[in-house]
Amino acid sequence: MAKTQETQGISDDKQNTLKTALEKDFPDNNIEVYESNDVAASSGMNFFFKCLAACALAMVITIIYIGFRFKKIGGISAGVFSVVALAHDMCMVYGCFVICRFDINANFMAVLLTILGYSINATIIIYDRIRENENLLGNKMELEDLVNLSITQTMGRSIHTTVTTVLAMATVCIVCIICGVTSILSFAFPLIIGMISGVYSSNCIAPTLWVHWKKHQAKKSHSGSKTGSTKKKASRR
Repeated sequence: MAKTQETQGISDDKQNTLKTALEKDFPDNNIEVYESNDVAASSGMNFFFKCLAACALAMVITIIYIGFRFKKIGGISAGVFSVVALAHDMCMVYGCFVICRFDINANFMAVLLTILGYSINATIIIYDRIRENENLLGNKMELEDLVNLSITQTMGRSIHTTVTTVLAMATVCIVCIICGVTSILSFAFPLIIGMISGVYSSNCIAPTLWVHWKKHQAKKSHSGSKTGSTKKKASRR
């Protein structure tokens, strides 16, 4: 095992150069890099910003996809509010890492992407059910009742998916605590927090914000049309 102390850390190129030099000096030994850790503050910050950039790209793609997929129910607005729910989940995961003092490493990125996948899938299923109910019922129900019906119809699936995943990760956490394996614990426990946050944001945050936005748009268009008709009457007089 080799340890180095530098204020700026060792890049991957320097590590490969060092390995090549060791293999040249000790040709009879089988030299392999099993694990490499860089604890420099700048390296952690760079990795954190790379994680944020990857998540931001995923959010942009999500907005575009939902915008085309759900044009009939206001796709862009639905995509934007689903991303707001995703941002809520990301903050919860990041807070879990900070409070538990887990390292911001590959596990952090893995948890974020996993939660993004679970959460956006649950949100898309709700939007899809809203679209189906809107086609079936039309204007027979108010928008709030229509969304509540859609959430109720998909609630069982969301709870079952979350409970099974959380139970599996809870089992992994118990085994990790007993065996003292902290590397897997830093993935399993934040994933539990993210799953609970995801089922909440998918069912409560994204649909609720979308309903408020649609009502605001309807109210704005109604007031605009009313103002236009008033102006027409005044011009006729």
